Amino acid sequence: MPGCEEAYVSVTASQVGIRGTRCIVGERSASKADLDSGKVFDDHLGLAWGGGSLPYRALLPQRVENLAVAGRCISHERDALDLVRPVPPCMATGYAAGTAAALALEENVTPRELDVGRLQASLRKGGVPFPS
Repeated sequence: MPGCEEAYVSVTASQVGIRGTRCIVGERSASKADLDSGKVFDDHLGLAWGGGSLPYRALLPQRVENLAVAGRCISHERDALDLVRPVPPCMATGYAAGTAAALALEENVTPRELDVGRLQASLRKGGVPFPS
């Protein structure tokens, strides 16, 4: 290519990666339409990229107990990947999943049986933004 005769590759990724991989089938699946609509889920746990409300149920696999997932593998529709995979939403789901696990252990319940209001109170106390 003219002008690039002296160019060379100086750094490459250590491995090939892809944006989307597997995700769970959760109690609720986040869709782009929901995340773009301004709808606030009753089990809101934090914000997706762009400010959409993320539901706690998206962290709970349908057929597995005692598990809450976090990051880009939460339950979401294919069109919502770009809104759930960036670092801030992954941090929000990680914080919520960890908090839910601690509260569930404290109450001797599964994450699915956890009182979402108690989880949300703990998340609010920790500084998680909740839309009005």
